[in-house]
Amino acid sequence: MSDLSEVYADARTAIKAAGGQSEWARKIGVSVAYVSDFLNARRDPGPKILEALGYKKRILYVRGSNR
Repeated sequence: MSDLSEVYADARTAIKAAGGQSEWARKIGVSVAYVSDFLNARRDPGPKILEALGYKKRILYVRGSNR
C-alpha cells in the first residue's frame, strides 16, 4: 500500500525518464494540462496515470479511536 506522496514521486521519475511532461502525457494518452494539474495537486490521478505508474486505486476507511 502506498500513499499519494509515493504516486507523485513515481510520476516525477517517470516524467523525467520520458523527457518531460509533454512526452509523458503523449505516451500515456492524457493532456499536458492534466499532468500539470495532477502534479500541482489540483486533480487526483486518474486511471491512465495510475495505470502508467503501476498503481490501482483502493479506498480505505479506518475507524477512529473516539467511538
